[in-house]
Amino acid sequence: GRLVENRGLEELPAEHRPRGCGGATTMTAAILARREAHQHSDRSRTTPAFRWDGQPLDNVIASLLNTGSDEFLGAMSGEGVAALVDRAWYHGVIPLLHDRLSRTPASCHNLIEKLRDESRAAGMWELRHQKVVHGLGQTLTEAGIQALCFKGTALAYQIYEKPYLRTRSDTDLLVAEDDLERCRRLLSQSGFVRRPSLPGEQVSAEESW
Repeated sequence: GRLVENRGLEELPAEHRPRGCGGATTMTAAILARREAHQHSDRSRTTPAFRWDGQPLDNVIASLLNTGSDEFLGAMSGEGVAALVDRAWYHGVIPLLHDRLSRTPASCHNLIEKLRDESRAAGMWELRHQKVVHGLGQTLTEAGIQALCFKGTALAYQIYEKPYLRTRSDTDLLVAEDDLERCRRLLSQSGFVRRPSLPGEQVSAEESW
């Protein structure tokens, strides 16, 4: 990777917001709360047991992403739609799936509606998270600390057409060992709280805040 100097972490322009979302003010607390609850739910243990027309859900999702059309689903049952959305959430592709399908006339309206709610929640999360990351980036830069942003957030703002399409739950930053103590102090002063972890540099070089 390369150093990401807060690229794209400004306010999302209208064209980068989820389809059908005029901005943060259109988001409801209920949708956002549901997305937050998903992070701690049992959906991480979802298995693709449900099949559609003999195909595992993972194959169905791959086909939807590849073709951009849900025409072959027809009138999918409510149980099927719920299972498909849960599996898409497990893979982190709900916003991507909704964006792909919203470019063509919908056949399975129930599916589109479910995906739209989840996609809007992802957009709301992005708006909120980017402000936090942008503020921290400015703080570190002013202190003379260069932080390398990599993995999910770097990909979201450099590769994806719209950053909220790359779902994630955090941002990964890499700082020089000589800057570690100063970085910890700045994180603490900015309101971040370090999560408990096993001590010792030989155990893990990663910290969660």
